[in-house]
Parts: sequence; structure tokens; C-alpha cells
Amino acid sequence: MWLCQIQEDSGEWIKSSYNEQPHTYYSRVSSALLELSEITNNNAFFKHGIKNIEWCISQQQDNGFFKFSSFDIDETPVLHTMIYVIEGLIKAYKFTGDMKILDAIYLNTQKLKDINLKRDIILFSRYNHDFEPIDKSRCITGLAQWAGVCIDLYEISNDYDYMRLAMRTIYYLKSKQCISNDPNIHGGF
Repeated sequence: MWLCQIQEDSGEWIKSSYNEQPHTYYSRVSSALLELSEITNNNAFFKHGIKNIEWCISQQQDNGFFKFSSFDIDETPVLHTMIYVIEGLIKAYKFTGDMKILDAIYLNTQKLKDINLKRDIILFSRYNHDFEPIDKSRCITGLAQWAGVCIDLYEISNDYDYMRLAMRTIYYLKSKQCISNDPNIHGGF
């Protein structure tokens, strides 16, 4: 109930949040509240989870980018936190079947899908609010998450481009995996 008590009236969490700032990647928290509501049959958890999901969607720009998807308001988000937003929304969509949530997911992921298919063969670590890359590094965690999101979206939409991107990304990740006789690093990235 603590999460419900500290939630802002508009749906975001600021009190006790990282840097005491709103974050759209807390959609993952919202999806956990939706699941908790189902497990406990407590509608209050559902109400607060949906309230945050609606706030997250209200932070989406016309081009699909989600504001407040970085650790700090003044920095460009990493792929890892950008994908966190989508992961939470996908789980929320699976619980609710709400097409408004799915539309928000597609508005964002269609842009990332087009970038991944046509411009950046493997997504970069950081994209600004116009989906322009900030640097050429790779975010291994974000890429693994992107592969998972693509598999989820393939299962939802049957759009094979998502599966192609998942396989391409997983292949890239496999090339970065440590193969070593040292058990302390074998299998790591």
C-alpha cells in the first residue's frame, strides 16, 4: 500500500523515487501493481497501477519518445531505461487488453523498429528525444531487453520484422558473450 500512498495525484511517483524525479520507466512498477491486484484481488493496486500507466502514456511525444525515461531529467536516456518503459507497458497491456496502451507501445517501437531495420543495424546506447543517436556505444542490457520486447511484440502482432530484429540482436549479444576457462567470467557479457 505504500506505493499507493505516495503516488502523486497525476499518477507518477516522485517521493522516494530515484533522484526524487518522475520516471516513465516506473511503468514496470505499475505492471507489478496490476499483477499484485490480480493475485490479491485488491482493486486499489489495479487503480494505482493504471493511474501510472496513463501518466506514462501522457508523457509520450508525437514521435513516440517517452519523456522522463532517463535516470536524470537533464540527461539523455540509455536504451536500457527506454526499453524499461516499453516492458512495463507490454505487461500492462497483457493484463488489461487496453488498445490505448498497445497504441502507445507501437508508436514507440515502430520508430525503434524502423531505425533498427533501416539505419542502425544494432541499436545504439543512447537516443535523444528525436531518436537520433548520441553516441555509437552499445548497451548490452538494453539490447537484451530490446530482443525480449521484439519477441513479445511478434507474439502480439505476428509482425515478423520484430522476430527478425530479436534474432539479429541476440546474435550480436552472443558475439559479446565471454567464453573462457575461468568460471568466474565464463558466460558473462
